[in-house]
Amino acid sequence: MIDTVVMRDISELLTVESAWWLLWERCLRRTPFQSPGWLLPWYRAFAPGEPLVFTFWNSGRLVGIAPFYAECKPDGLHLLQFGTAVSDFLDIVAEPGSEGLVVDALAAALSAEADWRTITFDELPPDAVALGLKNLPGCGVSEEIASTCPVLKLDDAAADDTAAVESNFPSRTRRKLRMARHRAGRRGAVHYIFTAEGSAQCAFQCLAELHTARWHARGEAGVLAGKTVRRFHSEVLNVLCPKAIARLYELRIAGETAAMYYGFVDSGCAYAYIGGFDLRFAYESPGTLLLAHAITESVRAGAREFHFLRGSEAYKYAWGAFDRPNRRRRFTRVPPSHAK
Repeated sequence: MIDTVVMRDISELLTVESAWWLLWERCLRRTPFQSPGWLLPWYRAFAPGEPLVFTFWNSGRLVGIAPFYAECKPDGLHLLQFGTAVSDFLDIVAEPGSEGLVVDALAAALSAEADWRTITFDELPPDAVALGLKNLPGCGVSEEIASTCPVLKLDDAAADDTAAVESNFPSRTRRKLRMARHRAGRRGAVHYIFTAEGSAQCAFQCLAELHTARWHARGEAGVLAGKTVRRFHSEVLNVLCPKAIARLYELRIAGETAAMYYGFVDSGCAYAYIGGFDLRFAYESPGTLLLAHAITESVRAGAREFHFLRGSEAYKYAWGAFDRPNRRRRFTRVPPSHAK
């Protein structure tokens, strides 16, 4: 039997943080974007509305969690998931074997909440637990593709053989890599540096500066320009670096930082979140060099899929990635006068 506890204050949610971590670690469908190490910093940084978090328990054991917040608009309350906007995958977290029970309990809990007008499940991957929630009483439902998320399969890659990893790349990309390595070597010594836990904040600051400078050159701010966003990622790194989930890599050419990479590895999957490179090294293609290194290191860490995350930029397909779209499902309460 599932017991539902609804939490309406962030302090309540913090009391179950340890149980949330244990639940997330048990889940087979998890990504770092559903972990408390991502979603709690997100709420603390952005605080977009009052929390409405549904937790599901079986004999005192947390078996499911669905964290939402309420956005107040003139036509009523709109419920959205924690992590909205900055997260590439969102979902309910449910213990393996309890997914159906958690979905049914969530449907009952949502129906009992009287004030909301819409509830949106965004950026749901194809195997999302939330896709099991198909109908809510008194609601209309719409569904559409939310984002394109290219992914590279690495099933045949040998963790101790860089050439084997790179055999997964198209021949044109392998040729580009060879040329970039030759050009970088002619410029000076080439070093790839994994950022240790204690140096993560400095490395992220360097990444943010590189990324922002590149976007400024285009006349735009870039996603890492704001202090709130940087504060959010700073807290994420404090939590996920010690767990070896967050990964920061630096490429140095001739003793100077040419590129930075920020991503995640967990449960057989790697996620390329964001990168930046110094425009002075554009001839050496440092972004390409560092991404190839990150893919190889991800395989060594056990990844068999490399996710390029949201967006259909051409460079992702140059690595051999294929599309795996996310879905968006929205439930809208039908006013009684319109109900049939």
